[in-house]
Parts: sequence; structure tokens; C-alpha cells
Amino acid sequence: MSRCFPYPPPGFLKTNGESAVSK
Repeated sequence: MSRCFPYPPPGFLKTNGESAVSK
């Protein structure tokens, strides 16, 4: 699930951490 665009889902955010949101 590479749905990093336009923004990462709530699940991805917690799984990858806040680093994903910063990038």
C-alpha cells in the first residue's frame, strides 16, 4: 500500500512513525 500521496493513512502513520509524515 504505497498510498503516501497525498497523505499517509492513520494506520501507516503509526506503523512507519511520524518520520513518514515529515518526508
